[in-house]
Amino acid sequence: MEALLTKLLAIVSVLAIVSSLRYAVRMFKLPDYSSLKFPTIDFPTIDFPKIDFPKIDFPALDFSSLDVNALRDRLASVDTAKLTEAVRDAAYIAIGLGVTSIERAQARREQFTAIVTDGLDKARGLLRTSV
Repeated sequence: MEALLTKLLAIVSVLAIVSSLRYAVRMFKLPDYSSLKFPTIDFPTIDFPKIDFPKIDFPALDFSSLDVNALRDRLASVDTAKLTEAVRDAAYIAIGLGVTSIERAQARREQFTAIVTDGLDKARGLLRTSV
């Protein structure tokens, strides 16, 4: 039963990632701008080795008071199974929120496109009737 749940969780996580990527690719299709000519800007060259930057002196870190054995004891008491489960759940939630956000952005983009297209069609109709 546990092996089946592990396989199911792996499939769900792969589906969530693929779904996120699919919506991201659908959302960010850019038009073809190959015919546009952008202006070029000539920036002056800067010789960085000749610039005298101020020297920064970082203070030395003192780890002599750090009790490594106490830290090791605290880490040994952590239940790694529960920690792994919590991190996995957080990852699934993050992926789900990402997918939901992308889907909402896609829906709003489609609504905006429909509103703009409708407005342009009405404007064209007004222009045709007035000319």
